[in-house]
Amino acid sequence: MADDGAELARAAGFEAAAVVARTMDSIWRALVTLADDHEAGLVVLGSHGRTGLTEVLLGSVAAAVTQHTARPVLVVHA
Repeated sequence: MADDGAELARAAGFEAAAVVARTMDSIWRALVTLADDHEAGLVVLGSHGRTGLTEVLLGSVAAAVTQHTARPVLVVHA
């Protein structure tokens, strides 16, 4: 899946690499760490579009990433 996403980004003219984190305790923290490690110019994330109580109960990876990185983040809604 990571390879497919990187290939789509390259086809659109971006420099992209497929990277998979294996040892982080949370997804958002892994994304922030990987973006920092690779000096990402942009973090692109998908969103389930949850709002209100559902988002609070299930958490939001996209929200956590945007709150914990100084890097630009693009959230793409379904």
